[in-house]
Amino acid sequence: MIECVGVLHHLDDPMTGWRVLVNLLEPDGLMKIALYSEKARSSVRAARDFARSLNLPLTPEGIRYCRRAIINLPDGHPVKDVMHFNDFFTVDEFRDMVMHVHEHQFTLPGIEVCLDQLGLQFLGFECAAPTRKRFREMCPDNDAATKLEAWHQFEEIYPETFRSMYSFWCCRK
Repeated sequence: MIECVGVLHHLDDPMTGWRVLVNLLEPDGLMKIALYSEKARSSVRAARDFARSLNLPLTPEGIRYCRRAIINLPDGHPVKDVMHFNDFFTVDEFRDMVMHVHEHQFTLPGIEVCLDQLGLQFLGFECAAPTRKRFREMCPDNDAATKLEAWHQFEEIYPETFRSMYSFWCCRK
């Protein structure tokens, strides 16, 4: 079993890193991958643009200044939504979330393309019971949980579903 959570999306080329993992995967092995959702992280993108516009140093002081600037934005400002992430409240996690040098965000159709190129099969997401229940209500077909297209339709309606990350299992086809 290979578990890669929160790493690939910080590489210069996530597919190169993912290919290395596939080459290490046993023929009957499982792989857990976690990647950032483009849809769920729209406020993070806005905060990243805002932070870049401040041109601050990547020091604890610069990071604290950036957080204060976000807190002081008017209510309803799209950048302020980033305050809903727990990562907002610590210097290191804020830096990783908003000021990281490399961050790639993914879509479910994009992940489907990646899996196909890598010869991998999507097995399903790790998600909270209420999310799974809501998904089953919307997509009652028994196979829906293993269909990225069904999850994509679900995410279109519930864009915060993968706010932390897409965390999923896959294996060789």
